[in-house]
Amino acid sequence: DIQITDVWLVELAELARGGNASGWRRNGERNAATRIRRAWLKHRSRRDALAEKIRAALPIDPNDIQITDVWLVELAELARGGNASGWRRNGETNGVAVDMMLLGNTRAPRYMRGITYINRDADTVWEMIRSPVAYEAWLPQVLQTRVVKELSDASHVCHIALRHDLFTYATDDRDFVTVHSTATLRDGTRVAAMRSIVDSSLPEMRQYTRGEMGMWGFHVTEDRTASYPRSRVVFVAQVDPRGWLPGKAASAYVCGDVPLVLSHLRAAAQEKTALENGEEGVYIADE
Repeated sequence: DIQITDVWLVELAELARGGNASGWRRNGERNAATRIRRAWLKHRSRRDALAEKIRAALPIDPNDIQITDVWLVELAELARGGNASGWRRNGETNGVAVDMMLLGNTRAPRYMRGITYINRDADTVWEMIRSPVAYEAWLPQVLQTRVVKELSDASHVCHIALRHDLFTYATDDRDFVTVHSTATLRDGTRVAAMRSIVDSSLPEMRQYTRGEMGMWGFHVTEDRTASYPRSRVVFVAQVDPRGWLPGKAASAYVCGDVPLVLSHLRAAAQEKTALENGEEGVYIADE
């Protein structure tokens, strides 16, 4: 029934006027609206300042829709770099080592990366991550990936919608308009990189908060130290999900949950191995 009758409106008015005799009990008095408004303004100011620092650090104009070899090499260097490059170990979760590189002298992360080993050959892992469309098969936080424009055999414009729980403390689903590019470098390593662009044919959508990717990608190498097929996979992230987030997320929200992405990738690779070997069972990422 999509009608609101006079009886309904009168009932609301009686609820508004009623006192203790109507069943109402006083539960205290607070200036909540003012307090929440002040907290939001303080958070928004801090968030916007941090977002401006992140965007100022991005090396490429978002209106430029090409990912150059320099960009792909930079991602590879971020994946290979150690402490001397500015990385700091931030812990380990479910077999994923998490590193952080801070932005200048601030406590804000400019980049985060996860490092894990997967007991599959590099070719198999590469097929799972070489295209954003393939993410839908193993990353449950992906709502939709769509190739909008082909730029070349190895580069295209994509629209990606991600569930909010991929980003720490986020409450709304996010979407991104990105250019995605892949390459095999001279040393044989494979790189898949994405970053945000501006595309007039893909305006912001009401059901999503439009986020920004500065650097997002994978670096895959064969682990030649192992006696069995094993790959080293590095996931590098520099993301601003935008939108409302609590103040305590000031350092976490710009990068999302790096371990979660690699945990799901490793679980999907293990399940693929089990199915190929005729084994039953489902591997679940530890979230």
